[in-house]
Amino acid sequence: MFDLISDLHKEVYGFRPTQDWWADWNASSDSQKEKVWDEYNRVNDLQIADLTHSEETNLQAFKSNIAKMMLDYDLTKLDAVRWWIEAEGLNETDLRYGSSYINYRNSLPYQNDMNEIMDEACSDQLRETQAAEEAEYSALQYS
Repeated sequence: MFDLISDLHKEVYGFRPTQDWWADWNASSDSQKEKVWDEYNRVNDLQIADLTHSEETNLQAFKSNIAKMMLDYDLTKLDAVRWWIEAEGLNETDLRYGSSYINYRNSLPYQNDMNEIMDEACSDQLRETQAAEEAEYSALQYS
């Protein structure tokens, strides 16, 4: 039980309970503990709903940005995502994580219908980056 309430406290407040909090908790009756538990769950549910809404809003904005690039520059969706990735300046490590990193960095839902194309674009960009580095290394080696 202590681990669960500690974890829930951290979800709600962003940090583990203090010693003073634990003293109050230990002095509380079962009904008081249940009220705290219920309130923490209520707040956690609200935070999850807020985060989900925010991620969905961000995903729609991302998709709109890609759609605008497709229209403005006559690009395929894959090319528009490639351009977006290049403009973001993702490094090799970021590209290896692909859609997971893009979703994290842009507060997008981790499961979304853009993941496959983001992963493909990241793989393409990573191959291009590695090929350019190999060419540069070869040029330095033979000069």
